[in-house]
Amino acid sequence: MDKWEYLSTTITWDHTERQWVSSEGTKTTTIQEFLNSCGKQGWEMVAFAPDRYTAGDTGGNQYTTTYVTQWAAFAYRAMFKRHLP
Repeated sequence: MDKWEYLSTTITWDHTERQWVSSEGTKTTTIQEFLNSCGKQGWEMVAFAPDRYTAGDTGGNQYTTTYVTQWAAFAYRAMFKRHLP
């Protein structure tokens, strides 16, 4: 029977450094660069989804943020697996 190990990580946009940072501390300029580095280490991605959002356009209403017409993801959750030796 195959045995696996799993990795669950959050990839968050750092506005100060203008790069993506994983919960393990890996820093990259694009999400694709991070995903490719995981693949080179033998990790196979099994799930990827937005994790946290920030409000974008408030529909022109400057007094409230309850009416939001756009949301932007600033963090993603990625889950990987790879065979145990």
